[in-house]
This record gives sequence, C-alpha cells and structure tokens, in this order.
Amino acid sequence: QIHKLKLQATGSKPALSEDEVSMLLYFRKIELMVMVQYAKEIKKMPSYMDADIREFSEAWEFEETRHGVAVEEYLRIHG
Repeated sequence: QIHKLKLQATGSKPALSEDEVSMLLYFRKIELMVMVQYAKEIKKMPSYMDADIREFSEAWEFEETRHGVAVEEYLRIHG
C-alpha cells in the first residue's frame, strides 16, 4: 500500500500532486528493491569473480541505491 504524504509546499518548494507522489514512491521502491532482490544472487554467480563484472556490479548496486535515496530526499524536501 502506498503511503499518503502530506501534499503541501515546504518553504519555497512547490507541492507535489498525489499522482507525482505515487509515481515517486514507486520509483523509490523499485530503485531500492533492485539491489535487495538481485545483489546477493549476482554475488553467488561464478562470473562475479571476474574483476570487470564485479566492478560493474558494485557500481550498479551503488547507483541504484543512490537513486532510491535521492528520490526519498526529493519527496522529503517537497513535503
């Protein structure tokens, strides 16, 4: 279930519509859950031992987590 956020402006930041909040909550969930779901499994694969694949995987994990955190911050700033 999607949490309802207070949809009012915070300082000079414009308020988000309910649709925008719903979309951003979905994006946040997907970005954060990608690595929860896949990171452990990827690290079990034999190909993970390859340095290039491991480096890519670690960068991907950081990037997806950062996206989720950035969306969370955006939602916080906009109330």
